[in-house]
Amino acid sequence: MSASVGSSTSAASLSSNPDPPKDGRVTPPPDQDRLDVDVRFLLANERTLLAWLRTALTMQAGGVALIQLTAHSEVRSAVSLGLLALGGAAAMIGFLRYRAADRAIRTAQLPPAGLGQVLLTAGVVVLATVLVVNYAVDHIR
Repeated sequence: MSASVGSSTSAASLSSNPDPPKDGRVTPPPDQDRLDVDVRFLLANERTLLAWLRTALTMQAGGVALIQLTAHSEVRSAVSLGLLALGGAAAMIGFLRYRAADRAIRTAQLPPAGLGQVLLTAGVVVLATVLVVNYAVDHIR
């Protein structure tokens, strides 16, 4: 007996598995929103976030040290506040990158390129230049 073209669809043809179970169960199609990813990528992403947070804390500690250990100087106070702000920015950039990378990993895509690293690097270079110039001016007098 052959099945006609207009006949009802069998349980085996509804299954996403090419070899359905013999007991007639239908396996559901894979969830398109959930991707099985290698846990090593997720853990590496978390380690990267921790590196961003260590960097942020180091910058903030440097800002606090500069405030506490230097003579009262407007330039050095401004650099200290800049380091504190850059530390906060580094923490936020790291968290946003973590979330973007997590989404990208789970959808099997590359994370979008960000400008956070460039801005943070530029800020550190500017603050270092200001400190070097300030130190040179103080010691030339």
